[in-house]
Amino acid sequence: MLQKTIRAKHRPPEITKTSSSSIQEIEIEVTKVLYGLKRQS
Repeated sequence: MLQKTIRAKHRPPEITKTSSSSIQEIEIEVTKVLYGLKRQS
């Protein structure tokens, strides 16, 4: 995880903004799935 964040800093601002926003969306989806699994079990 640390290496990915270091690489992101060297990228242009526009790319980092889009990638960070997409990462946040993915994290939200993952949390939704995890909560769903907890409810089922």
